[in-house]
Amino acid sequence: MGRRVGALVASVVLLVASRASAQSQLPLCYVGFEISPACISERGLDRKKEEYQRQIAEAMSRLGASYKITLRLVNDPVAAGYDATVADVFTDVVRDEAMRNQSFIINVRARFLEEQPDILFEASALHEVCHVINDDLPGYHRNGANIEAAEERCVLGAVGEPRYEQFLQAYAAYHHWDAATYERVLQRVKAVTLVPAPREADDADELAADYFRRHIDGKQHFLAYNGALHDVTLWSTTNGVRPDPEKLKPIIRAGQPLIFFHNHPAENSRAAFPTGEDFELAGLVSFMTYAEEPSLALEFRIVQLDGEQETVVSYGFKGSAIADIKEMALEHRSVQDLLDAHLAEEASLDYLRHVCPLDPAGTDTPMCRTHPKYFLWPSDRFFIHHRAP
Repeated sequence: MGRRVGALVASVVLLVASRASAQSQLPLCYVGFEISPACISERGLDRKKEEYQRQIAEAMSRLGASYKITLRLVNDPVAAGYDATVADVFTDVVRDEAMRNQSFIINVRARFLEEQPDILFEASALHEVCHVINDDLPGYHRNGANIEAAEERCVLGAVGEPRYEQFLQAYAAYHHWDAATYERVLQRVKAVTLVPAPREADDADELAADYFRRHIDGKQHFLAYNGALHDVTLWSTTNGVRPDPEKLKPIIRAGQPLIFFHNHPAENSRAAFPTGEDFELAGLVSFMTYAEEPSLALEFRIVQLDGEQETVVSYGFKGSAIADIKEMALEHRSVQDLLDAHLAEEASLDYLRHVCPLDPAGTDTPMCRTHPKYFLWPSDRFFIHHRAP
């Protein structure tokens, strides 16, 4: 009997030791917060990570958005200081020194990828991109107590009711809802009215839009606003415009902050994205202005008419790009054309990497559906900003 008990104890000790040995290799891959690439591979999650990344890209394309989003696979958010109630999929905002939103991290628990069907990858990716759309615009968390329902309403609007109900049914199974809970959530989502972004359009936008409506000739026009609106076009075509230096000089010398407008005639609303030619124009006018008045405040805006509505997008230079223009304007005026072309090329190459993540070749193809109001450009030299009407 003693020998049998001893053998049994020895077996148990060996079993426990074996399990302890196996578990000693697990902490790096099954505990803590972020999962390393090696652990992602060890757990067989490479394909699912790629699938989720694809769903993020497709969600942005479907919603007409373009953001810099990183996917991060995690184990235990509490280990990184997150609240214990945080969801299995959640988004972090990465801000610059001025607390401007620059990029985003979608965190996904590994167990979610391991245990849930791919339809929830699609649904949750759309939900998180809707979060970004609602959280990075002026009016942060403007939907108040209805935030999560508002994101779901955004998803419903993107995919249509039949597909959304498939999403919600998958969520119901995931959360173990009964039929009454499913129906209650569905009706709440349908009842949500999204709160629009705060209006940013100003009097100058309205004056410029009115001018363009009264001067529809299929060509671009270049306007300067310093409290009054001035047409300073020298020559123009459908795709380009040049300012008249002689008309600009007295306006610049008046010393008032300047807003420059030009239009993109006869194109769809997403063509309000600045082109390389637009940045070249902005570089030329900035150079001309800073050569006369280095401290003058400048803005550049594009107006795209669509019936009685208009899309207004501001764009231009910031930080070191402005410093470069001012330095060249004051010291090397003879290289103006070279500087304009260089800035235009730099801007185009940089922002096309972000504006159309599924089609980096350009913004004029059907695959590229990004809307300016859902675009953030993580650049310290250039920017594009949609001005909500």
